[in-house]
Amino acid sequence: MLKKTVISYISWLFREPLIHFLLLGTALFILQGWVSQEEEPDSSRRIDISAGLIERLQETWTKQRKRTPTAKELQGLVDGHLKEEIFYREALRMGLDQNDTIIRRRLAQKMGFLIEDLVPNNPSAESLKTFFVENAERYREPARITFTHIYFSKDYRDNAEADAVALLEEFKAQAKPPLRASKHGDAFMLNYDYADQSWQKVAQSFGRDFADAVFKLEPDNWQGPLISAYGFHLVRVSQRTESRLKTLDEVQDKVYRDWRYTRRKQANQNAYAKLWERYEVVVEESVGTLVDGKLVLLNKKGAEK
Repeated sequence: MLKKTVISYISWLFREPLIHFLLLGTALFILQGWVSQEEEPDSSRRIDISAGLIERLQETWTKQRKRTPTAKELQGLVDGHLKEEIFYREALRMGLDQNDTIIRRRLAQKMGFLIEDLVPNNPSAESLKTFFVENAERYREPARITFTHIYFSKDYRDNAEADAVALLEEFKAQAKPPLRASKHGDAFMLNYDYADQSWQKVAQSFGRDFADAVFKLEPDNWQGPLISAYGFHLVRVSQRTESRLKTLDEVQDKVYRDWRYTRRKQANQNAYAKLWERYEVVVEESVGTLVDGKLVLLNKKGAEK
């Protein structure tokens, strides 16, 4: 009786279409696995060590070390390349490049470099001239002054400003006041004499307000007192050179570098804009919104940051 039951059940299994479908699907899955293993492209497991590769390894070494590698060192370079290549390919097979912030940033950076490298590096003379004219203010020579000063410390004097005014009156009463007078006043931690200084340089040493004031002084007379972060100063400007626009011949190398940088940056932006069009960007309302193809984030209250 049991034997008949088992035979009947097996017979039912072979007649049931669903069982046929499951068995066929399982067989196909197993077969696909075997085929994918057996038919894995040879190129994924092949590593070519060519004369060109050896030459590149030698050139890189030579540039870094300023000499050609020895036979032993070259062998080490090739061994290192092989190890790196094998580990790299196996890492890709394991998906280790996925969800890695450093790798994502590096690949994005390389994509940007690739785009920028396609920009022509040889502008015509007319293009360079046009760029120079459109950006002339970049190449303006700043105004410069040469001056000396006398320092009056607020920390060591009861009324440093009044003392400065008194010394200035003494100089005005003299037929030939001194050209420099560092022996007067107090010891100063920086210099007493400054030659050919731009506004930025003076501001770095004395502060923006002092720089603004000293560039308004007329040459050849003691004037002040001017206040800085340190205290008060009497100042004598001996020379002032006004700002001027440089000619293209004077700054041609810099203009070329700026032209190239601007073109590369623009190429990067244009490529990004075209690539953006290939993607659908969906922004949750509580997070931000898209304005003219740009993502604008919102703060918690819904106002734009």
